[in-house]
Amino acid sequence: MTDSAAQIGPSITNAVRFLRKIYQDIGELIASLDGLMAERGWRPTERTRVTSEMSNGSDSTGWLLDSLFRCYYKGSTLEGFEDLVAFVIRLDPPASFDQPLMLGAAAHFPAPISYQDIVDQWKDSGKVFEALGARPGPRPLLADEVSTFLPAASHVVGTAAPLCSLTGTESLLTQFIDPLLKVQPTLGR
Repeated sequence: MTDSAAQIGPSITNAVRFLRKIYQDIGELIASLDGLMAERGWRPTERTRVTSEMSNGSDSTGWLLDSLFRCYYKGSTLEGFEDLVAFVIRLDPPASFDQPLMLGAAAHFPAPISYQDIVDQWKDSGKVFEALGARPGPRPLLADEVSTFLPAASHVVGTAAPLCSLTGTESLLTQFIDPLLKVQPTLGR
């Protein structure tokens, strides 16, 4: 066995263990988000689901988690609400960024919409990340900036930050939750 072959096995094991630790940290972040949003009266749209990107098929591009989401709504049913707060984590962000990012967006819809309609219309969040990279938020997002993310929303305010800057509950509150929930009641009203 060559030296490089002897080293590749432990390197693979270390890489998988490293990713597992990152995923554990992100799981704790999602749990914190759930708690903080629940304290403020917002309910998650999914009980535990955070991605639709994973695959157990033979296409290896679906084996590695590179994007997560978590959405929250106020209302009595997922079949018709007008306000949504969404968080998207991109571990492999658009090429213009060199590190994982988290996006937060508060949206208002002009008429009640179902969560399934939002999911069906949501194609990509890359344009929003690019827009917030060019002009940081929190700020109102233009229709073109959210056209593949939340196209049915009449008003969206967004912000983004490096994932590694989120070191605990306080940073989630100051960088995302407080700014978004402060403007959310005024969207479209």
